Amino acid sequence: MSPATLFVWFLAAVSISHSGGRAELFTISSSQYAVSDLQAEHLSYEWTIQNLTLMSKNKQCFQSPHFRTANKYLTWGLELCSDYIDSNRYNGYDNRYNGFIKLYTFPSKDSEDLIISGSLKLLNSENIIINEVFKSQSVGPEKPIKYPYSLSKSEVRVSSDFNSTVTVHCEIDMPLKAISKVIDGGKSQNQKTQRSELSRDYSVLLNQGNFSDMTIIVEGERLSAHKAILSARSPVFATLFDNSKNETTQVKIDNTEVAVVRAMLEYIYTGDVENLKEFLLIHELLATADKFKLFGLKSICGDILSKNLNAENVADVMVLSDVHGIDQLKKLTIEFIKKHFEDVMVTEGYKKLKEKSPALLMEILFSSDKRF
Repeated sequence: MSPATLFVWFLAAVSISHSGGRAELFTISSSQYAVSDLQAEHLSYEWTIQNLTLMSKNKQCFQSPHFRTANKYLTWGLELCSDYIDSNRYNGYDNRYNGFIKLYTFPSKDSEDLIISGSLKLLNSENIIINEVFKSQSVGPEKPIKYPYSLSKSEVRVSSDFNSTVTVHCEIDMPLKAISKVIDGGKSQNQKTQRSELSRDYSVLLNQGNFSDMTIIVEGERLSAHKAILSARSPVFATLFDNSKNETTQVKIDNTEVAVVRAMLEYIYTGDVENLKEFLLIHELLATADKFKLFGLKSICGDILSKNLNAENVADVMVLSDVHGIDQLKKLTIEFIKKHFEDVMVTEGYKKLKEKSPALLMEILFSSDKRF
């Protein structure tokens, strides 16, 4: 009998000798879940300069008081520079103030440049002199955002009641940040239950319209809503209601289907959108999410699109991801096209991509070893 056979018989004998006893297996189980919270910050800042006509005829610059966002290490500032131009010197028709407004950050321990979106406006008492909107622009201590202006003296002195006042209005949308944490499993189910109850209660509030204080008008339909909830969830709604001189009780949304607005409200009230499957609806919902700065809604749409990629829709999804700045989804579409190129290249979506978005086609080409 070979040694290997003897070893097998030995194991069998040991097993039989212990068959009368009972071995118990004690398993310690635990569960955890993680939460990643995508956060963005919206800041609105207004700076007023009075008696501008009293400035000297030499070039002068004025700095605003420093202001901060929720990031305590990041300090912002505005600067307005103005040079009084005498018409007698330049044979002009009117004395003018030429200059620029500038948005910048101060050096700090986190002095890397930021990618932000927002707007800079320069206003006198009656007119908007500058109205510049910027998107995904880099800003830092050595890289300010700067726009020129030219303002006639008569425009500055438009009303004696305002004492030659000009106002700089700044809107800043900070980039998304992902804050992740692991939560003990014992709390998981309880917190899920609480969120579920909250979503259900807010859904009832939306559908029944109880205590609503405003109406959204879209495609002739009137949808009841609550200012406080809309403002808490969307900085665009917050600004609309905060800046309104009159008590706004109606908001009209044009060029949008009522189904899209209903889906947006469902997300605002419950944090989710059920039965979101139609590509066209997701397409329009992404545009609406951008318009009202609902970043969580964009994430939901992007997640649904990523899970339903196929040869027929991947080119269209790539265009959508590029337009709406969903970089992770865009990477997924490129990888999908590279992997299934033979199937994708015969679709109508790919033909449109070649005709209307050649820059995106080049991204696919340069990211792939394939020769097309």
